[in-house]
Amino acid sequence: PVFIHGDGRGAVGCIVVTAPYFISEAEALQIIKDEFKKANITFDKSNITLKDVLIPSNEHKRITTIIDDIKDAVSKSKPLIVDAYSSKYNIGFKYVDEHVYYNYITEPFSLTVSTVSEYDLIPLARTMQSKLKRYDKINAAVFYEPMVELSAREIDNIMKTQAPIKNPEEMREIEDKANGELQRKMLRAQVQDFIEWLVNEGTLKKQTTEQKK
Repeated sequence: PVFIHGDGRGAVGCIVVTAPYFISEAEALQIIKDEFKKANITFDKSNITLKDVLIPSNEHKRITTIIDDIKDAVSKSKPLIVDAYSSKYNIGFKYVDEHVYYNYITEPFSLTVSTVSEYDLIPLARTMQSKLKRYDKINAAVFYEPMVELSAREIDNIMKTQAPIKNPEEMREIEDKANGELQRKMLRAQVQDFIEWLVNEGTLKKQTTEQKK
């Protein structure tokens, strides 16, 4: 299953007032690995291409207007690349962010007539997870960038705890910091849920996931 923590949806472009806060891929992968490490699971391989796990782009795309001459490119399937793999436990994971999203459609910003680009990561994550389940040779999770933001009321409450704000840039920095912390929390929750699921399924013994004293 894909463990839902965050909307996994956003947009950027000329009419978008505030772009979503993005975690860098490097940071996200490190967060995921750190959570697994807490459960005594480390990874010895990376970027493994599963040639038998093909992801058809047209099953998950969320594009409203498609240019006619690239429809063929949209319909092509691409093999799934597992970001990290543990030979010891036969466990791997794939992380889906906006770059992965567009990689499984076509090149970024080339599909729409509009200058606005949308991300809807959960359908893609679910497609990948479904294909991995059919493949049935690896215990793999698909995590996704949460793309969540605090509500206006929550941001306002944070602002009240800060020193007087001098300019919009300073306000944006505070918002980004708060939203970044929320993103990281949501991503950790996805990994924690997957580890708990592995234990409940009997794939991992409970003692494996206990931290060493």
